[in-house]
Amino acid sequence: MSQSEQCLVDILAELTETGAGSISVTATLDQQGVDSFVALRLARAIQERTGVEIELESLFDYPTVRQLAAYLDAHAAQLAGAA
Repeated sequence: MSQSEQCLVDILAELTETGAGSISVTATLDQQGVDSFVALRLARAIQERTGVEIELESLFDYPTVRQLAAYLDAHAAQLAGAA
């Protein structure tokens, strides 16, 4: 599991009030109990912990922890390259 995946797993475990072991990196966020309210909180938590601001639509475009982590890594790399 990548560092970004682990960060997202930890955030999701907090938001869904489950253990990190019950969060799958390949199941969709919807399958893991992420509704629109939790999605808003997730986007905010990602920004607070990583410094990367994401649009809410990104959670639907990249619906698994693995896909979202890859997106965040790529987005962070783009920001670092632009600096």
